Amino acid sequence: MADRLPVRFEGLVSFNAYLGGLRDKVDTAARDAHRRVAERIADEMRSMVPVDSGALRDTIRVEVDDDEVMVAVGNEETDYAVYVEYGTRNRAATPFVMPAISRVAASLEETMAAEVRRGGFPPPGRAA
Repeated sequence: MADRLPVRFEGLVSFNAYLGGLRDKVDTAARDAHRRVAERIADEMRSMVPVDSGALRDTIRVEVDDDEVMVAVGNEETDYAVYVEYGTRNRAATPFVMPAISRVAASLEETMAAEVRRGGFPPPGRAA
């Protein structure tokens, strides 16, 4: 028969509480980072979109709900962004969405790391 080695864990309740709080902080930091990146993408799009009247540029916005951050362009009156981005038979493409995403999205990881550091996450065993 094998000998048994008793193992005792102390502090699991406080450690689990710490992890629960950390999850909330990480979720908040991630949402903030995504919003910051989306704002930067929207700013890039506004600087790149061709302007006649400014109507299309003025519809570029960041929309945030509980679990999603999105950059939107256009509305019911201004629904031609796709034709500007990809062109038509009679009009050359003037891309502004994909280039803006490419310029800014590369910084998502850096922005996320900065948000985590800014959140001041304490190491386990220290008060949050």
